Amino acid sequence: MKKIIVLALSLICAVSLVACGSSNKDKDGDRVEVYDKNQKMISEMTSQKDLKYISELIAKSTESMKSKDFQLLEVPKDAVVSREYRAITKATDGKDFVVKFTVYENYPYMTLSGIQGIPDFTWKLTDEDYAKLKDMNK
Repeated sequence: MKKIIVLALSLICAVSLVACGSSNKDKDGDRVEVYDKNQKMISEMTSQKDLKYISELIAKSTESMKSKDFQLLEVPKDAVVSREYRAITKATDGKDFVVKFTVYENYPYMTLSGIQGIPDFTWKLTDEDYAKLKDMNK
């Protein structure tokens, strides 16, 4: 149970980084880059409105973590990436801090990765969240 709480808190912290983003349209501002399954960047979100939207959508997708039946999932070997969201903010040392959220084409799952010291973890999305995240900026 403690592990799930730690993972959930890590996710919330990662999402909070995006929510506190700046409205700068340069590479120094907080942003979310969206990549397709071929790792081609298809969108970059920099406005406070867009950052807040994606942050709230990802945070909403974690509501199932509160359930006593919640369990972390393994990414199936045949999973195909649909979208990768890279939440990027400046760390205190001035370097980019990148947290990745991966959504799959053939499974309604999302994986969080990129937080040092925390293993990647995957959870199931609701149908509504999956539909929004899977095809965003298509």
